[in-house]
Amino acid sequence: MRKLTGTIFAVALLVAGAAQAAELIQANAVRLGPGSQSSFLKVVLDRYSTDAERAQWRAAFETGGQDGLIAKWQEENPRVGTLSFTGTIGYQIRAAVSVPTEKGRRVYLATDRRIRGFEVRNATRSEDYPVGWVQLEVDAEGKGSGEMVGAAQLSIQDGQLVVASQGTENIRLLNVTIKEMKDKDKDK
Repeated sequence: MRKLTGTIFAVALLVAGAAQAAELIQANAVRLGPGSQSSFLKVVLDRYSTDAERAQWRAAFETGGQDGLIAKWQEENPRVGTLSFTGTIGYQIRAAVSVPTEKGRRVYLATDRRIRGFEVRNATRSEDYPVGWVQLEVDAEGKGSGEMVGAAQLSIQDGQLVVASQGTENIRLLNVTIKEMKDKDKDK
């Protein structure tokens, strides 16, 4: 199990981020290790999450943990964009935040992932990892890299968010580009 730790949740989903125009995010997604795979990732981000949304999610997480947050997302059905890989329908992004850094910014995306029937039927361990998580680090020109956790478990330890991956290797996002989206970009 691989973990990302830090004040990510406090900064990313719960604290005000910079409001920005709609954006198109593209990257090469690479999973290393035995049976290495690669694909093209496309994110059409219509908007970033609002302060009011983040306040509600903070309250849900504080009272119900990860399950409380997922329940809140499923109740409200927020949609700030879509994330897809080549040849797939994709996922709705529930939360998106952009946080300025000295060299550019960090972008965080989260969603509740689809739990498949066999996971429920067989009570697999994967049911404990219901979040999809993306974090990107880009420079002022919108170029950079990042990581994706396809099946993540969120918890708070010592005041910091821990994003635990069910798998051993997160998906690396290379050649990330973020640009303001024009209407013509939505159909590409």
